Amino acid sequence: MNRQRVIPLLLIAITLLTFALVLRNGWVIQDDPEWIANNPRLHPPTFENFAYWWTHSMQGLYVPGTYSLWFALAAMGGPHPVIFHLGSLILHVVSVCLVWDILKKTLQNDIASAIGAAVFAVHPLQVETVAWASGMKDVLAGMLSLAMIQQYILFSETAGKHRFFHYGVAFFALLMAMLAKPSASIAPLIAAAIDWMLLKRRMKSVAAAVIPLLLVTLPLVLVARNAQTIWAEANTALWMRPLIAGDAVAFYLCKLVWPFRLANDYGRTPDAVMDSGVAIYSWIVPVAVGICLLLNRGRLVGEWCGFLIFLVGLLPVLGFTPFMYQVHSTVADHYMYLPMFGIAVAAAAAIRAWPKAGVYRVSSVVLVLLAARSMSQIGYWRDSVSLFGHAMAVNPRNPALHGQYGIALVSANRSAEAVEQFQIVANAQPSNPNVLALLGRAQAVSGRLNEAFRNLSMAAILSPNDPSLVVDRDNVRRRLDSPATTQ
Repeated sequence: MNRQRVIPLLLIAITLLTFALVLRNGWVIQDDPEWIANNPRLHPPTFENFAYWWTHSMQGLYVPGTYSLWFALAAMGGPHPVIFHLGSLILHVVSVCLVWDILKKTLQNDIASAIGAAVFAVHPLQVETVAWASGMKDVLAGMLSLAMIQQYILFSETAGKHRFFHYGVAFFALLMAMLAKPSASIAPLIAAAIDWMLLKRRMKSVAAAVIPLLLVTLPLVLVARNAQTIWAEANTALWMRPLIAGDAVAFYLCKLVWPFRLANDYGRTPDAVMDSGVAIYSWIVPVAVGICLLLNRGRLVGEWCGFLIFLVGLLPVLGFTPFMYQVHSTVADHYMYLPMFGIAVAAAAAIRAWPKAGVYRVSSVVLVLLAARSMSQIGYWRDSVSLFGHAMAVNPRNPALHGQYGIALVSANRSAEAVEQFQIVANAQPSNPNVLALLGRAQAVSGRLNEAFRNLSMAAILSPNDPSLVVDRDNVRRRLDSPATTQ
C-alpha cells in the first residue's frame, strides 16, 4: 500500500463525508444578504462590478480577492447558495491536503501527519468557516496562507535556482491571501517558526527569507486598517487589552478540548468580559500551557512550535489592536481557521512521539467523535432561524441575539413569533428607533395594529430623517381607520 497516495484520498473522503451537509444549507442573515445574495455589485456579474471591488471596501473590509472569487461563482451559478457552499468545501479540501503535505515534510511521519491533518479537517471549530457562505473569505485566505507556507518550505529545502521559483510562488500566494483577508499577514511568521524550529535552519537564514515577505505585507495592512471602521465600543483601554487577549486564547483552548455550545455570536465583548471578572484569571490557562511547553521545548519542540503557530495565527484578532467585530465579540469560531493549523502541528508532533497502536486507536475514536460533532453543528447553519435559535440557547442573556432571531423569524414569515423577540430587545433598548421599527412592523404584520402604530410613531420621532418610518406608521393608521379593520 502506497501511503503517499492513500492517505490524501482518505483525508479528502473524511472531509467530504463530514462537511457534505453544508451543500443543503441556504443563506443566513449574518452578512450573506448584503455581501453575496442581494449584493448589486455581484449581480449582475459585469466588468464594472468586478473592477469596483479592487477600489472599494465593504463594511470595513478590503477583500478584493474574496470578491473576485464570489464574482466568478456568481457568474457560474447566480445567487444560489449551493454554488458558494460548494466553493467553500472545495477550498477546505485543498487546505486539508496542504496541511498533510506540510506536516509530512516537516515531521517525517506519515501516520502522525495524517492524524494532524484530520484534526484540522474535522474539528467542530472549523464548521462556522466552511458552513457559512460569507466565511469563504477565511477559508480562501487560510488556503492561500497554507500554500504560501508549503512553497516556503520547498524553498528552504530545495537547492539550486529552482528554490527561487518556490519563493516567488510563496510571495504571490501571500499577496493573494492578504487580498482575500488582511489577517493573512501573519503567514510569514508561521513559516519562520516552522523554518527555525522544525527545519532547524539558522536564524540568520530564516530572517533573510522572511523579512522581505513581511515588508510586502505592510502596504496592504495599512490599506486594510484604513478601510476598517472601529466603533467606540471596541476601542478598549490599553491596560485591558492583554487581559482581553488572554481571555480569548483561554476561550479557544477550552473550545478545542470541549467543542460544545458553539455559536455564531458569543457576545464576548471586551466590556462583557471585564464586567464578568473572568478576565482577571482566565489568562492563567494559556500562560500555564505556554510555560509548560517552553520549559520542555527540547523534547516537545513540535508541540511548542504548534502552540506558537496557534498564538501567531490568532494575533490579529486578540484585541491588542481593536477591530471591528469586537462590538459583537472578541472571539469567533471563524477566527480559528488558520490557527487550527498550529493545533494540527502540535497533535501530529504528539502522535509522532507515541507511535503505538493504542495511541492510533484512541486518535481514531477522537476523530470520529469530532467529525460527528461537526456534522451536528452544521445543521444549525441550515437557515437563519436554526442558527440564531441555537445561538440564543447558548447565550440567552444577549439582547442582540433576540433581535437577530426576530429578524430571522420575520424572513421565515413568522412575524407573530418575532414580536416576542423584538419586545425583549425593546425592553432593554427603549429609545432605539431601529428596534422599535422592527417591533412595530412585526406587530403590523401580525395584526396588532394599535401597538404597531404606537411603536412606529415613537420610532419616527426618534429618527426623523427616516421617511420609511413615516410611511409605515401612516399605513398602519389607514388600516386602523378602515371600518374593516379588526384587532
